Amino acid sequence: IAVGVLGIVWCLRVYFYFAVVGILGFAVTPGLARAVKMSKADGMAALRSLVVPCALTMLVTALLTMPSPDGRSALWMAAASSAESIFWILSTYCALGYALTAFSESEWRTAGLTPYRLERLSTVQTQGGSKLPRYLRPKFGLWLCAAALCCMAVNLTRQLSEPPAASVTIKSVAVADYSIKIELQVEDRAYRFRGFHPVAFSVKTKTGFPVAQSLSSVSLTPDGKGVIGALSSKDGAAQTLFLTFASGKTAAALRELDNVWLWYQFQPLVAIPPELLRQPDSAAQPAGLQLSYRFY
Repeated sequence: IAVGVLGIVWCLRVYFYFAVVGILGFAVTPGLARAVKMSKADGMAALRSLVVPCALTMLVTALLTMPSPDGRSALWMAAASSAESIFWILSTYCALGYALTAFSESEWRTAGLTPYRLERLSTVQTQGGSKLPRYLRPKFGLWLCAAALCCMAVNLTRQLSEPPAASVTIKSVAVADYSIKIELQVEDRAYRFRGFHPVAFSVKTKTGFPVAQSLSSVSLTPDGKGVIGALSSKDGAAQTLFLTFASGKTAAALRELDNVWLWYQFQPLVAIPPELLRQPDSAAQPAGLQLSYRFY
């Protein structure tokens, strides 16, 4: 963490290096020295130039994510990813504006840019009376950031409360002392498991009281090996998942429960009937009894 913080501090110190070298034509070492000098003269300049680019990028990305907060739609996820280019374009624009206002008279003359200072380069300055500079000020960026955080909170709430796009079928349930094993069949022809996270399953009562404390493993094999965190498929064909949950209850106590549900994130999906938990010797459920959930 200390190394990361130190790296960020030094990046902010030399933040205007590209402007010094690109516009004034300084060599590497003098350019670094001049960039550090600019940062020391106004220690918050780099951060102020980043407020609006960061906030606007966050807001646009959050808005484009709203139609598909869990990432199931490839179209909206691609659009949200492309919005990241806003940051690089706008941050370069803002940093250039700050740098131009920090150059001294002698540096302008040395670079031969005096004729352009008040005319052609005025469009990239971040101070002045035009409407665009007012929208690039940190105060406006803070308003954008607040709006972006609200949109992100809405997206997160929807993501955690929405059921999965995949159809989920319980094939069998097996209980033992301090563990529950569930065999699932999942299928997602529409979205090919995009945005589907098997690690989000849990076992609780319908009201949300935990029956199992944690998900120990998610595997494609009955032995629990080859633990996975996500599924991928070209056609979204049915796949079998083997879930193992750690519980604080013995097998006898688990078999006495009559209000057990399979949850996905914050959403109860399928009720597990007591007769499945009470199968002798943790046997699989009888043929013909399959509990399924499908999103429409």
